[in-house]
Amino acid sequence: RWGDEMFSYDEMREELDRLREETAFSVGASKHPATNVGEGGTSLCLLPAMIPTLPRGLYVTMEMQSVLDAVVSDTSTRQIGFCGMGGIGKTTVSCWVARSGAVQTKFGTVAWVTLGQSPVLDSCIDLLHMQLTGSSLPNGLSSDQKNEHLKQAFRKHSVLLVLDDCWNADVVAHFN
Repeated sequence: RWGDEMFSYDEMREELDRLREETAFSVGASKHPATNVGEGGTSLCLLPAMIPTLPRGLYVTMEMQSVLDAVVSDTSTRQIGFCGMGGIGKTTVSCWVARSGAVQTKFGTVAWVTLGQSPVLDSCIDLLHMQLTGSSLPNGLSSDQKNEHLKQAFRKHSVLLVLDDCWNADVVAHFN
């Protein structure tokens, strides 16, 4: 399962390649390979495989709805975060938000990075770059060069970036 343990770079790459092939086949006649069509002909962005599935019978609370409203609002802050003790449903709320039709319509891309207690930042940054561009970062880049590549990748997309299981707020700065 994604998110419960660290996966090697090769495992992540294989999964992304598999999903790209599956998506290209299933989307087929869509105008753009990175989109699909939802109810009412609305264009929805595809979701990365890292987003866990939602539990059956999920009850949507007012607090969950307020998070979704903040994410899709044109007037809210660019960074939205929430925290709490383990097991209260932070990842479930994030999954629900990322899977909502409003988010998939508003954003061209939803990217998901599970950080964990001791994230391997280079792997996380490369995974994010793969989700945005479909390719890995070139080998041998400095941190500044990696940041510049990420900036360029973000400029091409309207992105909702979900940083799941972040134990240290300082880690978020690597994704600004």
